[in-house]
Amino acid sequence: MDRLAEKAIIEVLSDAFPGHGILAEESGESGPESEFNWIIDPLDGTTNFAHGYPVFSVTLALLIDGEIELGVIYDPLRDETFWAQRGQGAWRNGQGMQVSTTAELGRSLLA
Repeated sequence: MDRLAEKAIIEVLSDAFPGHGILAEESGESGPESEFNWIIDPLDGTTNFAHGYPVFSVTLALLIDGEIELGVIYDPLRDETFWAQRGQGAWRNGQGMQVSTTAELGRSLLA
């Protein structure tokens, strides 16, 4: 599944951004040398997926000149998309997100 998902993601990114480079978990580097480079983990949580545990996602990041500028996580089981862009905040399905205002670790939820 990792390889099939990665191939599909690479095809979509290569068509949409033909001048961008790609670094993928399964197949390594591809595409032209560029200031724009996508990092792909096509099935983040492969072990969970393989065991039927419903916690996995597709994870992408965009590096521009070596700096991560954009991160995207898609959870296909919940149909949720999370993304964060440098200087633009974080989002879930189009709704802005923010860090908790809870001041004490003991009163927080950690996962």
